[in-house]
Amino acid sequence: GHSHISDGTIVVPGGEMPASAYPDCKAPADLLEGRRTIRHFSPTTQQFTTIAAQLASDHWYPTTTTLPDDRVIITGGYFSLFGPPNPAVEVYNAKTQQMVASYLGGIPFTNDVAWFNLYPAQFLLPWTSPAAPDDYFVFMFACDRGEIYSVNPASQFAQVAVLPPLPMPNICSAFSSAGAAVLLPLKPQNNYAAEVVMFGGTSRKDPGYCPCSMPALDKSFRIRLGNFADVSSNAYQWEMETMPMKRTMSDAVLLPNGKVIIVNGAEVSHLSV
Repeated sequence: GHSHISDGTIVVPGGEMPASAYPDCKAPADLLEGRRTIRHFSPTTQQFTTIAAQLASDHWYPTTTTLPDDRVIITGGYFSLFGPPNPAVEVYNAKTQQMVASYLGGIPFTNDVAWFNLYPAQFLLPWTSPAAPDDYFVFMFACDRGEIYSVNPASQFAQVAVLPPLPMPNICSAFSSAGAAVLLPLKPQNNYAAEVVMFGGTSRKDPGYCPCSMPALDKSFRIRLGNFADVSSNAYQWEMETMPMKRTMSDAVLLPNGKVIIVNGAEVSHLSV
């Protein structure tokens, strides 16, 4: 995973196994262990620097999200290409280049999603709590379930909301092997209310099953999260729309004009087929 911090630096926590861990020897011989490594890419020098601090757990395919104070949340992934899922959530302070929290047992979300914990969708929400004005709020989603957490200045997580399931049974949307997701533009006329939309995905079987040969979805799923004051109503609902074509493994990018461009992907199967 990777994310930008305030000075334009790209922070890249986690990574790949060493070449020796691949039984078929197809990996490049110079591939080094990188699952606990943190790297900074400088937009000025165009160079990567490996940071002395390391993650406390192996992360392969984690999601990273930067908070406004340049703390970076590293969520989930697998321990390796071969699994099992890693429920750990860690917090790295990119300003001080130090780890500040490591929850190796995870949080309810990363344990709930189990094998779907690969690049979960994760967004910083524009929420403020009058009772805890220094807390930040993070949306997390993988496959067919999602939750919202607060993160306080001590990097402690608290569950704020459990989102309703998607309106279609036995499907997966936003995570690495399925759909894409974006946080839509925050508009002053809507009081900067948060809204997330997911595009496409795939049918699924039980957790642990790779949707390698399942058809893609032609549906998008939208959820209006509003503001922090709306949490107590627990009235969240998904809205479903039909897209022009089926897509899985796509990318969705929010453009400056507020439109979303969806590219790549497939109508069936997954990235290796």
